[in-house]
Amino acid sequence: MDVDVSIAPITSKSPRSDFDVVLEYWGEAGLFKPSVVRTSKIISIHGSE
Repeated sequence: MDVDVSIAPITSKSPRSDFDVVLEYWGEAGLFKPSVVRTSKIISIHGSE
């Protein structure tokens, strides 16, 4: 079965652009620090690769 996966980097650094998303429930997600998702750096890996 082919599975596609999208990966977005998460950092504890401050937001740098309008595309960065601050995670509101970072603790509930199991992260140790307030975190930001860098949505401008999302990559996709296709299952057939």
